[in-house]
Amino acid sequence: MKQKIIAIALLLLTPCLLFSAGPLSLSHFGTVNNLAFDAERGLLFSAGEDGTVRIWNAGQKQLARVVRVSHKPVRQIAVHPSEPHVAVLVGDTLQGDNLEVWNWQRQERLFSVEADKQLMYFAYSPKGSYLFYSQADYKSLTAVNPRTGRVLPYMGRGFGIVSYFTVARNEGNIMTYQPSGSITYWDIRTGRMVKQVRAPADLEVIRISPNNRYIAASTGQDLLIVDILSGETIDSSRVAGIVDLSFSPVGNEIAGVVEGENSRDLKKWYFGGKYLIELSIAYSSRYPQLNSVVHSDRDLYLATFDGDIAMVAAGGEEYLLARDERRAISDLAFNGSALAISTSSEITIVDSEFFLRSYKRGTDVEVREQRYPNPYSCELGITYLDAQRLLLWCRDEEEGRLDALNTWYGGIRELPVEFGSSIRHVAVSPGGIVVVEDSGLCRILDPDTFSPTFQYNAPGMNKLILAFGEVLIGAKTDLSAFSGPLLQINRLTGETVPVQDPSLFVYDLFYSGNQRGGELYTLAIQQEANLVRTAVKMHSGFAFERSRVLEVFESEDLGATLAGDDSGNVFTTLGYESVTVFRGSRAGSLPSSGQIPRKLFVHNEKLFSLNRDSSISVWDIRSRDLLVNIHLFRDGTWIAQLPDGGLRFSREEDLY
Repeated sequence: MKQKIIAIALLLLTPCLLFSAGPLSLSHFGTVNNLAFDAERGLLFSAGEDGTVRIWNAGQKQLARVVRVSHKPVRQIAVHPSEPHVAVLVGDTLQGDNLEVWNWQRQERLFSVEADKQLMYFAYSPKGSYLFYSQADYKSLTAVNPRTGRVLPYMGRGFGIVSYFTVARNEGNIMTYQPSGSITYWDIRTGRMVKQVRAPADLEVIRISPNNRYIAASTGQDLLIVDILSGETIDSSRVAGIVDLSFSPVGNEIAGVVEGENSRDLKKWYFGGKYLIELSIAYSSRYPQLNSVVHSDRDLYLATFDGDIAMVAAGGEEYLLARDERRAISDLAFNGSALAISTSSEITIVDSEFFLRSYKRGTDVEVREQRYPNPYSCELGITYLDAQRLLLWCRDEEEGRLDALNTWYGGIRELPVEFGSSIRHVAVSPGGIVVVEDSGLCRILDPDTFSPTFQYNAPGMNKLILAFGEVLIGAKTDLSAFSGPLLQINRLTGETVPVQDPSLFVYDLFYSGNQRGGELYTLAIQQEANLVRTAVKMHSGFAFERSRVLEVFESEDLGATLAGDDSGNVFTTLGYESVTVFRGSRAGSLPSSGQIPRKLFVHNEKLFSLNRDSSISVWDIRSRDLLVNIHLFRDGTWIAQLPDGGLRFSREEDLY
């Protein structure tokens, strides 16, 4: 056990180390998918799996801005040559593509294009007069107004799939490449074909040289240099697995990310106009899982699957621009003045008056930390059994086990409970410990003896709560027309009454009240025709026979949660944006934290959100003010980010 006491002025108005300018300089949470460099402004743009575009000041080597684009991955980016605009490809490979254009200075979306076919390529013209994109369609190429998204009457005639294009510097002509092996030059305004030549077919990862004369591309097995005026292959190099390519500003060097058996590595080639020569590079391979590469005016930038962004200077010196050092938090639990945090490596108990109802904003508090190793090195679920004991369970074990950690001295005891499958849900209520297994076995355990006082089997059960009296409510998958996705169960008699609901399944629920006559809130997946949506519903009546849809997200959102307090507030994270609060059927929104809220916790008149990037956001429920975003790091340090942009650090030397 490690214990640390930190005296701080937490979150609010008292003096402490404070930086109020600029965003917190953190990398993407997860994979960096694409890089683009704006030489005129000296800015590096990165697109991440976390749904953000991050803009870095290359000269200062600092994060300048974060644009929250979507909850979906941002896969590719194109930067407007003069306006503060960036075009982004949003989505994953399993769903349709969206092309969105954002003003990154105002963090405002200008327009979006929902592509009904796979989007092949998109780019601004050199002066920024056009934004072109191509789809996997016979009428492939489309030109739009780059500010409004209005479709322009150019290049509308279909001539086959275009997988790459580039616009001439005077913006009069456009060159298109088709997978059949055709390079064609067109007059943009008239649509007239100017010239067509044959080139190698099925080229991928196409990049054009700075003088617009050559393209570097992959055949899957070779790197080719092709003269786009003649279509001839100038030279080639045997290299399979090319993921990304970049020309240097002069055009005499090509850098590439190449996938091998166990890593994705950096390779470089010299090209002087006739020959392609692989170069030996002074590169340390500190970043073995590269995903993107781009040249600046002098240096080379690399991005990885783990969120690293690095710079390699012309002389071979390496500089780590950004790394994601945040701890991946699997769960939170609260009891009195204590917050428990679980990660794959440890369990941290944070004790502070800040977590008490009596805490007054602006007062100094002490923070005490105790750390215990995670005994299983797994994704832990946690909840407090009482002030001394914390229940632990692995979420990914085939056969579950439930342990109790004594937070006073660190002892761990396996509870005498047998499980036949993994544990899906654990909650401590006045009636005992509610446990739901993946098999559908539901039990309520006595908190002292851990023997079952109630047992019920319902395949597909996701969650079970004690609503009022002896009545339990179960949320489950609708596996039969008889049972439905909601069950009302008497825990004394076992009598079960289905609650009528047409949803495919219900995966979270909250009962507002402690007597019969309260409202039941549910999160459910619904399907109409071929459309799937996620809905928050409120059920009322003696048998919850009345229901009303309060909020809908037009897709699946299985990570959304519900939470509520004793005063009638019910909160949800449905929709990946701000937290919605309901009082009855009335809805409002809490101030955005800038994060994607996921799992919610209510404790002592504060609302806590464990966000998708493992940060923790805190709101005051009474005032509905955002208090702080907290980021925890692998070395045990943390940063508190205030709504006004100010930063407070657990250690003075931590300058993130």
